[in-house]
Amino acid sequence: MDRLEWNLAPIIIVVAGREVTNRIAYATGNASIVGNQTKLTVTLDLRRAKPGSYVLLTELSGQDDWYSYPFRIQ
Repeated sequence: MDRLEWNLAPIIIVVAGREVTNRIAYATGNASIVGNQTKLTVTLDLRRAKPGSYVLLTELSGQDDWYSYPFRIQ
């Protein structure tokens, strides 16, 4: 399988609600594509986060296109 490495580092943010200003955690990482799957590798420090529902936002640096995913900490 072909592997494609992006030169743009993805930005990962965990927020309370949908506002980026309510940031719980933030990190940049690496992205690669293998076949039809994209793999993001990132380390988030969530030790101070309280249990609850959050939103995980991803964006490739240099692009203004955020993707959001539900994220739950137990």
